[in-house]
Amino acid sequence: MKYNFDEFVDRSHTDTVKSGRLKQLFGREDLIPLWVADMDFLCPPAVTEALKERVEHGLFGYTMPSQAYYDSILGWLKRRHQWKVKQEYLTYVPGVVKAFAFAMDVFTQKGDGVIIQPPVYHPFRLVTQALGRKVIHNPLLLQDGRYRIDFDGLERLLKTTDCKMLLFCNPHNPGGRVWSPDELKKLAALCHAYRVLVVSDEIHGDMAFPGYRHTPFATVSPEAEQNSITLMAPSKT
Repeated sequence: MKYNFDEFVDRSHTDTVKSGRLKQLFGREDLIPLWVADMDFLCPPAVTEALKERVEHGLFGYTMPSQAYYDSILGWLKRRHQWKVKQEYLTYVPGVVKAFAFAMDVFTQKGDGVIIQPPVYHPFRLVTQALGRKVIHNPLLLQDGRYRIDFDGLERLLKTTDCKMLLFCNPHNPGGRVWSPDELKKLAALCHAYRVLVVSDEIHGDMAFPGYRHTPFATVSPEAEQNSITLMAPSKT
């Protein structure tokens, strides 16, 4: 499919968050809104046409995921990530942030600790606090211009705090790290040993630069597969 990446669309005065809230948040409008992940490229024609077809149907009652929906996901994971997933392992939720909120609500109790690894996507902290869980920080280490997991610090937290869940960003947002299989295996082994559930946000998994390959957390070991929830969405790519 051909796509024109040179076409600019002015989204000002269309109630878009990235331009409409600049003055509200920062007091001026002549800024580049790098604070929000929102593209200025037009939606792919195939998506637009599918939406038009659905709208022209004229009815908008309750719907459910079709077999084609599941097949497209399973096929993509197999082709793109060499990951064979059973259909019954998939469930639909309206967004990644809501997904880790649901997971936290189901698998933890108020007052439980939830580990995050800052600097990281800020809803990790906001949702944890909003649900009455304790935010436990395991900061990443910046070494030679590259973020790394502080495994020693993580194990200390696993031993000494009442943590029940770790929110993991794979690949990392905002640092851009594509975690290696060895790093993922080590993380999986630690969390499995201390009975801490890993919720892996992999929404950027299809955006690894040439020369790098995204590894889904659940694929690195049986412990990772059985002690994790993976969150994905097509909205970034």
